[in-house]
This record gives sequence, C-alpha cells and structure tokens, in this order.
Amino acid sequence: MYHQAIAAQYPTDFSYFKYIESGWHTRQTMVQVFDHYFGGPAQVGKILEFASGHGRATRFLTQVIPAERYWVSDIYEDAMACQRDACGVHTRQSYGHPDAFTTTERFDLITAMSLFTHLPDDLFGAWLRKLADLLTEKGVLLITVRDSTTVEPDRSLTGIDQTGIVYEETSESRSLPKSIY
Repeated sequence: MYHQAIAAQYPTDFSYFKYIESGWHTRQTMVQVFDHYFGGPAQVGKILEFASGHGRATRFLTQVIPAERYWVSDIYEDAMACQRDACGVHTRQSYGHPDAFTTTERFDLITAMSLFTHLPDDLFGAWLRKLADLLTEKGVLLITVRDSTTVEPDRSLTGIDQTGIVYEETSESRSLPKSIY
C-alpha cells in the first residue's frame, strides 16, 4: 500500500507521514466501531485484522486492544513477522484462496480493510463466507470496498453486473497474480 498508493502521490518525507496518518485515522474509526457494537474496547474479545499488511493500523489499534486479543493475517509472511515482532500480536498465514486458510479461533470482530476492493467476483464471495464463518455469535465483520462510481471511466473493467460489483485487473501488489488480487 505504501509504495503504490501513498508514495506515488507524495514526496518521500511526506509520504511516510501520510502512511502513518492513515493508520491513525483507522484507529479513530475503529474506536467508534468498538463503542457502537461492543460498548467500548474492553468489551471486545478477539479481533482478527485480515489482509493486515505491515501494520499500518495494527500499530495504533494495539494501543487500544491488548495484543493477546489481537490476531493478524496476511499473505506475506514478512508482514506478519513484522507485526508479531513490533506489536506482539498473534499471526495466521493467509493464502490466495480461502479454502487454504484455517484457524480454530473465533472472533468478535474481523476487519478486512481494502482487500475486498481487489478481489474478483468468485473470491469476493468465497472470502466473505470464510470470514463470516470465523465470527462468534455476536461477531461483526467489517470490510471496506469501493463502488463502481469510483472507477476511472477510461479503465477496462470486467465483472459489471446487476450487483454492481466491478473487478479491475490492477493491483498495488508487485508479486501476487492479478487473478487473485
């Protein structure tokens, strides 16, 4: 995210600030989620930050939710190692397909920030079902997506149907196949 979405827009020194600032804003939003759905951070059980990257939000959220109640998952092992070492959180390896992702944990809150914006139609539904199955009875699944009105008009799009789901074969990842992200 840093290299493709933030550093490409700002000078280097300022881009570091914007990256950290976006993590802080995510924290502020999540505190509102904790208050609204759970009555505050102390009432939230286990949290899974799915497709968490290198901890843009985690570094701030673990100031509110203790690391022993916080799990992260990412497809990149180095991202999880970074967060485990820097933030002390639990990690679960993610994969390109939800059938390969396993855990016995159940979570009160699962977040997936930006992931679903990058998924083709078949993986969108499959990952949504997989994550929903990992929720506790009172659990909340929070995802972010963009709608078709945010897509540049000159881009080539596939997957537009009555649902309004648009899949753009572009990615900020330099290593993942565009068929999965």
